[in-house]
Amino acid sequence: MHSSSMPSPDVVRLRHMQDAVTIALKMAAGRNGSDLRPLLLNYQSDYNTLSIDDEFMVGTDLLAAPILQSGITSRLVYLPEGTWIDYWTGKQFTGGRTITC
Repeated sequence: MHSSSMPSPDVVRLRHMQDAVTIALKMAAGRNGSDLRPLLLNYQSDYNTLSIDDEFMVGTDLLAAPILQSGITSRLVYLPEGTWIDYWTGKQFTGGRTITC
């Protein structure tokens, strides 16, 4: 069965961003190997990243912190040093701390 409803603008925007990231990752992987990395590899001098096993970098600029349990709508996310921007809201965060997303 095919639904005739259109996806929301947020879903379309996310899909376009995912497509662009996927293309960039494929190009980078061809040059450098895999570009999905644990935080520790990008932030080796940040000891807070040693024990983080549920966040990862996609390329050099996109931090992914998936929600892994059904029914959960927010989670704690550690941001390494630097300036981070929430994709959905555009809000900027200073790294070196944990936030709730």
